[in-house]
Amino acid sequence: MMALSRWLFGAGLLTTLSMGSSLAIADSRNESVSLDQAIRCLRAATAVRPGRVAELDIDQRGRRLICEVKVWSGRQEYKIEVDANTQQILKVEEDD
Repeated sequence: MMALSRWLFGAGLLTTLSMGSSLAIADSRNESVSLDQAIRCLRAATAVRPGRVAELDIDQRGRRLICEVKVWSGRQEYKIEVDANTQQILKVEEDD
């Protein structure tokens, strides 16, 4: 898997998110998701495992863009895979 983007979320990004930016996240292979899609992925992931978002990777698998969200909940880290277009939860697993 090739990570397209790794994010740390802070007050500056939250301010940007609330302003409805049209920013897109992409890599050299022209895979991209909008900022709105990324936010929806984060919301879907934290609805399944509430906690602190540690990382967001965006990967292309076939024709699908997958958001891989790492969330710390208590002392455990979880890896949650979310379809970037539908926000369907594809996988939830404890990360080592």
